[in-house]
Amino acid sequence: MSKGMDNASVTARSERLARLAREHDDPAFRASYMAHHLRAFLADQIRGLRGEMSQAAFGRLIGKPQSVVSRLENEEYGKVTLQTLIDIATRLDIAFVGRFVSFPAFLDATMDFSEAAVAPRPCERGTARATGTKTSPVSPVQNVGAVPSPLIRPVVPSARTAARRR
Repeated sequence: MSKGMDNASVTARSERLARLAREHDDPAFRASYMAHHLRAFLADQIRGLRGEMSQAAFGRLIGKPQSVVSRLENEEYGKVTLQTLIDIATRLDIAFVGRFVSFPAFLDATMDFSEAAVAPRPCERGTARATGTKTSPVSPVQNVGAVPSPLIRPVVPSARTAARRR
């Protein structure tokens, strides 16, 4: 990418953030915008993670019936539970990031609807460590065109985590 393209991208991003900040002075509008954007992105992620699989096949992979996959892919469905998202991440060997942030941080984090942001790849052996690279909470991946791994590995809590739960 040329330096001119890089500067244009940064300028466009800054202009978008400034425009959205001005347009979102109303707390009710901000809440509506955030809820709609979050639902739409999660629905897009489920569709992206499913890829070319049928809803039924993807449901079997994540341990959910086809009807649940259908609801998860519907951006108007607003009753996705944190446990469902954790279950999906666990079954696909990926991570889910859910955190409260300021509205400007939300706007900044939700700029990326790239294929890599929508469909992260499963963890590969030996790569589950911090990189020290700052990434967006909604796009912590580098790989494009991911297909969920059919290899499902159980999550075993560390001794330290198990001790904290007691």
